[in-house]
Amino acid sequence: MIAFKYRACKEEDGGKCRDIDMLLADQIYASPLEKLNDCFEGRYTDSVDEQLDVIAATFHYDVSSIRAQWKELKKTVGGVGVYSLALSDVGYPNNKLLWSLYAGEYTGFCAAYDVDKLVQNEQFPWLVNRVTVNYQENVPIVDATDFSSEALLLQKMLGTKESDWKREKEFRLVYDKPGVKTFNKAALKAVFLWFRMNDSHRKRIIDGLQGRDVDIYEMAPMAGSYDFNADLKFSLRRKIENALREDEYEIIDTNHQQKVENFYVLYKGTDRSDEKLAAFVKKFREMHATMNANVELYDSVVVKPFLKKYPLNDAEIKIMKEHSIGMSTFDTPDFIMRGVYD
Repeated sequence: MIAFKYRACKEEDGGKCRDIDMLLADQIYASPLEKLNDCFEGRYTDSVDEQLDVIAATFHYDVSSIRAQWKELKKTVGGVGVYSLALSDVGYPNNKLLWSLYAGEYTGFCAAYDVDKLVQNEQFPWLVNRVTVNYQENVPIVDATDFSSEALLLQKMLGTKESDWKREKEFRLVYDKPGVKTFNKAALKAVFLWFRMNDSHRKRIIDGLQGRDVDIYEMAPMAGSYDFNADLKFSLRRKIENALREDEYEIIDTNHQQKVENFYVLYKGTDRSDEKLAAFVKKFREMHATMNANVELYDSVVVKPFLKKYPLNDAEIKIMKEHSIGMSTFDTPDFIMRGVYD
């Protein structure tokens, strides 16, 4: 999923631009609720305590522990950090309102992020939640039935705004606490520069992203139209010397987790010595890995149906054993482990 962040390039004392600094440092800022620009942020009608009173009176049930948990949950929600992004139906940031409001009145830039990779540097997946904002006329009502769905509860408490905001098509990352967050470099997919951008800002972004796999676009109005185009200006790519040839390998499958990537690779070479395989895996990581990576090598794609299956039956284990060449783990990258399925 790709989402967009519009930034203004506002200069501070000394001519520094925090938005560009954070872009180049692979950082974002999750804001406290009270710092967001909607004065009704996080507003909902709380009917939980009233419902608990009814339950206690009707069934003579002690609800004190539930009430305490609800109080603690509200406190937790009030202390989160929110990073707001925007969605687009056309694959590039075409929201004129957001360019005007959040990108310095058409003088800033917009970053395109792969959301999955944007949150990969968090220590635990549950420290950040994804919420697509819902727009409606009435303030949401939170009641005890909402406890059965974490997604619905978050939607009502942190992801509902008045209909006037719907043009923003907002998507949120909700962190357990506010502050600066560092993201995986591979999360940044493209940067869109407005044609009115200051030349020094433009140069700093382009120069600062050299050696990264990032596309640079320029936004400009279309002739005879109220719309605008995104014109590709640069396709920046990592500089890799002596890259592996396409006929040397094939990626059978991948599995991207929070802290590690897993690659399942068809190795087409004839030299299977530890030295040769270690050199191959090192170059493979340089070309494909964006974080800690395990690399498993096979000599046939017949293993694909079983790579992510668990448990395996005896016949499937036999197939995996016959076609497994070796494995290199992220914590011992120079060592080729043999007999993985023995």
